[in-house]
Amino acid sequence: MQASNIYGGVHFDTIRQPFIESYQKAIDHLSSDRSHTRIAAVCVLGELGQKYPSKRQEIIEQLCEYLRLTPCEETTAEDRVRATAQKVIATHLRPARNEHGEATNPEFWPEIDLDLSGTRLTDADFSSCEIRNGNFDDTIFQGGSNFTGARFRGTASFKRTAFNLGSHCFEGAIFENNSWFESIYFNGAAIFNRATFNRNADFSDLTFNDLADFAGIEVRFSIHFSYCLFKSAASFDSVKADFASFVHIRFDRFVSFANAVVQQEPRWIKVVEMDPMAYRFEDDDF
Repeated sequence: MQASNIYGGVHFDTIRQPFIESYQKAIDHLSSDRSHTRIAAVCVLGELGQKYPSKRQEIIEQLCEYLRLTPCEETTAEDRVRATAQKVIATHLRPARNEHGEATNPEFWPEIDLDLSGTRLTDADFSSCEIRNGNFDDTIFQGGSNFTGARFRGTASFKRTAFNLGSHCFEGAIFENNSWFESIYFNGAAIFNRATFNRNADFSDLTFNDLADFAGIEVRFSIHFSYCLFKSAASFDSVKADFASFVHIRFDRFVSFANAVVQQEPRWIKVVEMDPMAYRFEDDDF
């Protein structure tokens, strides 16, 4: 059996050395002035988590903390380090469940809280990831973000999050507990179609600069939109919800609620349409 590994020219003995020695060495190398050494440290942390399950949450927190640090300089090399950290995190959060609901990814780490608050993420891809509690407060997403098919088993918080240019996709995502999207400017398309909210969902103080797609979402408890500005087209077609409220909303462009079904009468307070002909209701049960 191989007794050690070399990453980027840096020697790490992850088999014979006790966990704490390899772990501390990797943490120290995250501060190296050489990008390949930092990449090596990120990879070693991922390997250590695979070997020591009880340390996985701590390792994820260290990788998140690295992403939270403001880089000393914007370089392509540092971008590669950060991309590697994002990839390591996402790889260990994807269960790849089969038709029986069983995780088939041997590198999947279950029951992980993901706190990426205050980080800057480029082309973030958390598609098909399974997260216990997710905190993305004050996170900056650059170049788009992908949460397609992601599952949040606990709470999901996106407060003061910056969704910059690019598509931001939550298509088919499942929110098992309460979720918050507050004080956000979506500079790119916001795609939530076919997402499932099993508890309360709060969308407040939002600006949608591009398409807002909520078609086909399912809400088991309630969903609330308050103080939102839709500057482009919005779709709520085929929505199924126990309860929905729209308070202080402005639609500047076409909006559709075709075939939407809300069990309790929805609450509409100060909803303003700039073009009354832009509304579309067809066969809805509002």
